[in-house]
Formats: sequence, structure tokens, C-alpha cells
Amino acid sequence: MKPEKAPSLEARKFSALWGLLGILGPFLVTSLLSKSKISRQDSERFPKAKDNTEQERNVCKDEPPPFVRVTVDSMPPPDTPIEERRAKEYKHDKREQALYRVHVGTLIAVMVYAALTLGLWRTTQGQLDVSREHFRVDERAWIGLEISRPILRIPADKNFPPGFTYELNARNTGKTVARCVEIRAPKAAALGSFATVENNVWVDNLQDKFLLGKFKNSADIPINRLVPTALAPGQATPIPITLAGQAPKNNFGSILVGRIDYIDEFMVRHWVKFCYLVEGPNGQLGYCKYGNGEDDNPEKPPAIQPSCPVGGAE
Repeated sequence: MKPEKAPSLEARKFSALWGLLGILGPFLVTSLLSKSKISRQDSERFPKAKDNTEQERNVCKDEPPPFVRVTVDSMPPPDTPIEERRAKEYKHDKREQALYRVHVGTLIAVMVYAALTLGLWRTTQGQLDVSREHFRVDERAWIGLEISRPILRIPADKNFPPGFTYELNARNTGKTVARCVEIRAPKAAALGSFATVENNVWVDNLQDKFLLGKFKNSADIPINRLVPTALAPGQATPIPITLAGQAPKNNFGSILVGRIDYIDEFMVRHWVKFCYLVEGPNGQLGYCKYGNGEDDNPEKPPAIQPSCPVGGAE
């Protein structure tokens, strides 16, 4: 038995081509049929428009077409560059104005707040100053004058009225120490008419200038001057000053004039002035119209601390 002859290369190629066609053929047929069906459906859904060109031409020749009003909705035309710039400038100006108003409002609010704060601070500071001054007035030293009853020194005779002596002390009636306490008074009482003490200028010159050594001849007239000393609360000067005077005669009499200077614990200077008339035959004293009182210096410590003696302090 003869062996079968192997198929040639061309036969094998032809056989493979027919096999491929056998596989792809059904798919190609199915695809063509589907496309044909879709085309037919589209033609049924969307029939072809008739050609009315010739009819429209005849109509145009016979009569004019009717007027048709058409409304077209469209967007507004775009802005020109100038309008865009103006719009941007307007928005910028609006924004700047708003910022300006905010800044002005903030500035006004800050100014009002600062004014209120300053007013409150001044009020508080004023109240604090008043409280400090009240405290110092309440706690400071106060010097009062104590004068003894008249002591007969020279009896009366046919030509002169009787003479008397008076002892004068200074006492601290305050709550703190009084420093540099000094008493000044003429050793010999001034003699003059009762009208003399009606002149306040005479009394002021005697107390504020003569006793403080501001006159050229002040040193020539002897005065009583207590050595500066410190007085505790309730304490009086240990050694009094003795003043002499005589009973009045024919509206003339003795005038006892003097002053006391001191410094309180808060380093503020103070003074007390006194002026007495020997009015009665037994040496009774009366107050002058002027020359009695004390200072009204504010209770504020000076920039420079005072020192003894106090002479010249007002």
C-alpha cells in the first residue's frame, strides 16, 4: 500500500483561507443585515423632504412674500474696552469709598474711646489728689498757740499804767511730728493807738517782713526767737517766750505781734500769725482786727525739701 502524498503548501493555504471565511462569514452577514435594518428604520422615522425649489421660485415671481416678525433671543453685546474700564473703575471707587468709611468710623471710635479714657483718668486722678490731700490734712501736724494769763510785772503809778508779762507756748495738736518749729515776736511790745491795728498793712509789714529780717534795720531791733525744735503730737514747746505789755491809757496800748513757722511730716511749710491788744486795766488781751490766722498752703510736697531755719517761708 502506497503512502498518501502530503498536501502541498498552496493547498494548505487555501484550506486555511476557507476555514477563516467559514468562521468570519456568519459575523459579516449578520453585520450587513443589521446595518440594512437600521437604515430602513431611519428612513421610516425621518422621511426625506420634498424638493419645493421650483414651487418657491414660482411663488416669488407671482407675489411678494408676507411680512414675518421674528423675535430672536440673544445675549447682550459685549462691553467695549472703555465700558469695561469704567465698570472696573466704578467698582474700585465703590470699594475705596467703603474702606474710607470704615477707616473714618474706626478713627472716630478710637478718638471717642481715647477721650472717654482720658476723662476717666483725669477724674480718677482728681479724686486721688483730693483723697491724698484730705489724708495729709487729717494726718499732718497742727500748731496751736497757748498764751498765759497776764502776770503783773510793774504796778501802776501816777504817770504810767501797770505793766504785765505773758508767756507764750506753741503746741502740736496734730497727729504727726512738727519739725523746725520757730516762734518770733518783738521783745518789747509795740505801743500805738488802737487805730494802728486797724491798718492791715502795718500788721503785715511787722509780721511778714520785720520778723523775718527783710527790713534793713530788722537786726537792730531785738526779737524773741525760739530755737528750732521738733514737737511730737500733743507736745508743747519746753521753754515759753515771754512777751511784755502794759494796760491801755488814752486809747494807747501795747500790741503783741508774732508768728510761728514749722514744717509738717510731709515736708510742707506752714505758719501761724497772732496779734493781741492789751485792752483791760488788768492786762486782759483782745484780738486785733488783722494779723490772726494761719496759712492755706496746699498739701503738696515741694520739689526741694525744706530745711531749718524756716525764716522767709510763706
